Amino acid sequence: MVLPDDVLAVVFRRLAPRSLAASRCVCKAWRDVIDARRLLRPDLLPHAVRGIFLEYTHLDYPVFLARPSAGPAVDGKLGFLLESARASFLTLLDHCNGLSLYRDKHGLLVLNLATQRWARLPPPPFMGVIMEHIARLVFDPIESPHYEVFLVPDHPDREEEVNKCRQAMNTPSSSIVSGQTLIPSVAEDTEEPGESVQRGLADWPSSTCVFSVFSSRTGRWEERVYAREGKAMGTIAEMREYGFFWRGYSVCCRDTLYVQCSGGIFMTRISLSNDKYQVIKMPSGIDWMECSEIYLGKSVKGVSCASFRDWYHLQIWVLDESCDQIEWVSKHQIDVVPILHALNYDEQNETEGPWILQDVNNAEDDNNEAENKFEWDSDNDGVINIEYGAAQHCHGHFTFLGFHPYKDVVFLNVSLSRAVAYHLDSSMVQDLGNLCPKGYRDIAGSFADILMSFPFTPCMMTIVPENNLEGHDQE
Repeated sequence: MVLPDDVLAVVFRRLAPRSLAASRCVCKAWRDVIDARRLLRPDLLPHAVRGIFLEYTHLDYPVFLARPSAGPAVDGKLGFLLESARASFLTLLDHCNGLSLYRDKHGLLVLNLATQRWARLPPPPFMGVIMEHIARLVFDPIESPHYEVFLVPDHPDREEEVNKCRQAMNTPSSSIVSGQTLIPSVAEDTEEPGESVQRGLADWPSSTCVFSVFSSRTGRWEERVYAREGKAMGTIAEMREYGFFWRGYSVCCRDTLYVQCSGGIFMTRISLSNDKYQVIKMPSGIDWMECSEIYLGKSVKGVSCASFRDWYHLQIWVLDESCDQIEWVSKHQIDVVPILHALNYDEQNETEGPWILQDVNNAEDDNNEAENKFEWDSDNDGVINIEYGAAQHCHGHFTFLGFHPYKDVVFLNVSLSRAVAYHLDSSMVQDLGNLCPKGYRDIAGSFADILMSFPFTPCMMTIVPENNLEGHDQE
């Protein structure tokens, strides 16, 4: 039986791009159906960096450093979301292949900035736990049009909070309101003497781990059990020495989720295909006292991490998983001091550059990417002359903003004054523009800082279901 072309088209529209591309090669008839309806659109997939999302201390909403483009305008101020979601604040938790994960006072939201579509997730099972430290986004539009949100505790104490929530959910006396479990206040009082000490002697990570996962395919949260691969890294008591309030990054790459944990000293590797997980130590060249500066991201070479040593020496590693032994391989050791001198560094320099800050926190900010209809040349525009080799004195500092996922380029923050792009293969440096929102130093004072940063890669596929407060089915 030969299916009509229209029926075939309905089936093909449900396939992920990789499967659709394979179907196109089966026969001429299938290829004609796909091509006639333009079902395979590589241009809809993430393939370029259109800006960097920045979360600052003492600001209620993230700020968007927009790259000029002749393509569709990007509303970095999130006006389409704020008007309908009625959010009094927004915290950016994660970004993955064009989708972003946010938290507001009502819960979690998934947003596609390129298509201006968003949905609110049903309440997660552990609302008492700080979502900034555990919620991670998984999305690969090449493999599937669906996304998932994992709740991955980043510290043994946070894991203990989650376990108490899980126990409370299974306790008849616990209170459940709108899907949120309230932990009984007597939990600590009923703990047996010596139980805390005994728990601290247990191995970390445990032989099995339960992660709560939201799937856009089902529209619901579920619990999944993962078995540990490899040996334990130590005891829970030993892991408690590392930063509890530290906030790290995650990476989704090749059916695997990588999450920084335990103050950034370790990384949890979660295999999405075989329900296994493993904890890997971060590169040995990083002192744990410097872990607030570790950045985990996806570069053109794969899973990578970066850290500054002594403020001015940038170190970059790439995770090698080609053999049975997973290890970090050092790729770059860079002295960034000459960049300060080439920029004629001035902390008060807030002149605009080719990339423009879109700041919803500032009512007077009228920057609009729609007015900047020219294409930024990532190889030639904004290049600054660097003199390497000369002994130079400097003041100011650097932090890492992110890896370019499609080019051998990294983005750096120069003392909350300028953003620059550094080309790892040629040492070329491009000045992107001002990084300090108007009046921000007066607001934050000595606490002025960038908490998190995510290079934005737009995805034009219609992934998120609809723009409303209900979002996914919450029955």
